[in-house]
Amino acid sequence: MIGTANVIVRTEDIRVRTEDIRVRTENIRVRTEAIRVMTQDVRVRTEDIRVRTEDIRVRTEVVRVRTEDVRVRTEVVRVGTIND
Repeated sequence: MIGTANVIVRTEDIRVRTEDIRVRTENIRVRTEAIRVMTQDVRVRTEDIRVRTEDIRVRTEVVRVRTEDVRVRTEVVRVGTIND
């Protein structure tokens, strides 16, 4: 009777150990999911940077159009002085 009681206690200890292992693997899964969320945030940030560079390109194009308008005006003034 004493020997069988000791065996029952040992099997319960084994069950507790396997449950601890399961909890540890679940924690690892949660950590990997958190890492995936972080990488998604990094992707969003790089997309924001791309949008900013496109805005800069649009601004430089607007400046070029303004300089062309100034050239046309100076040419019209020259034609006016020749007719005088």
